Amino acid sequence: MNKKSNLTADDDSVANGKPDEEGGVRPLSSALKTLEVLDVLGASDTPMRLIDLARSVDGSRATVYQRLLTLVRAGWVELTHDGLYRLSLHAARVGDAALAHASLGDRAEAVLRQLADTTGETASLAVVDDGLIRIARRAEPHGVLKAELRVGAVLTLDGSASGRILAAFLPQGTLDTLVRAGGMVADRHVIEAARQTGYATSSQRDMPDVMALAVPVNDAQQQCYAALSLVGPVSRFDAQALLGPLRDAAAELTAMHQRQHIVVRRT
Repeated sequence: MNKKSNLTADDDSVANGKPDEEGGVRPLSSALKTLEVLDVLGASDTPMRLIDLARSVDGSRATVYQRLLTLVRAGWVELTHDGLYRLSLHAARVGDAALAHASLGDRAEAVLRQLADTTGETASLAVVDDGLIRIARRAEPHGVLKAELRVGAVLTLDGSASGRILAAFLPQGTLDTLVRAGGMVADRHVIEAARQTGYATSSQRDMPDVMALAVPVNDAQQQCYAALSLVGPVSRFDAQALLGPLRDAAAELTAMHQRQHIVVRRT
């Protein structure tokens, strides 16, 4: 006698490897829509109302409420005393774990803090995340982190020093992904200069009183995976004096990545 299967339609598709129209296993659309709500909350500086979340994801209040309830029960979102929704500390812990898994955890933060304290300028580490350039770690001199310069902020590909250095040194496939997502690459002369010198400065287009200097950070295969930068007021910013400490810190991050790669291969 055959046992009755408890597989759902989606489970059956996974179990049998049934392809969708694109040749792969179908993702759970309900999960994707729930994660979309999580992304909206993560991009907001303040807790959000249900009605505003519904508008952001173009969904009904009842449906979005159900997704929020799921996220609350799972521990990713919490409801404030005044009826607003915000990310929980669980989301922050998972984010820290992701950074640690990518070799951008506590050890990388220590390098940034030392760089910031040594130079007196803000140190940032930027990586490619979901087709955008985002700040993964940031440290102010003496360990003070300013809210307006928070981790997760998006940088431009053409105007920021980090964007320019990533455009110059990222693997071509990764750069193509950034461009397809809408990123504009700086003038080819700017990119070529970055490749020749190994560093890039910001355009000052959006913030004329602020200057940034960035260098590449490589992984164990000597491919660029991040940009390390220093940012400060134009009035005191000495790029040539800052370049040495910046490169030393980038080399330390690269060595850290290589050491971890060796440990992983041995285990």
